[in-house]
Amino acid sequence: MKTYKVCMLEYKDNLVYTGVTNDKARRFDEHQLGINKIGFTYKRRPVRLIGHETFNEMEQRLP
Repeated sequence: MKTYKVCMLEYKDNLVYTGVTNDKARRFDEHQLGINKIGFTYKRRPVRLIGHETFNEMEQRLP
């Protein structure tokens, strides 16, 4: 069964980013390493994972 993670990242300027992924470690590394040099978050590194939740369906909601 495929699972999805909603992750909250905090950047060095206190910006909080929320995103959905099916591979938390890969996606965190992409943000931390700055894979996309023209991306909005590139200059805001380093990042810190401040929360995450796992879901079985994209449409699933928190209680």
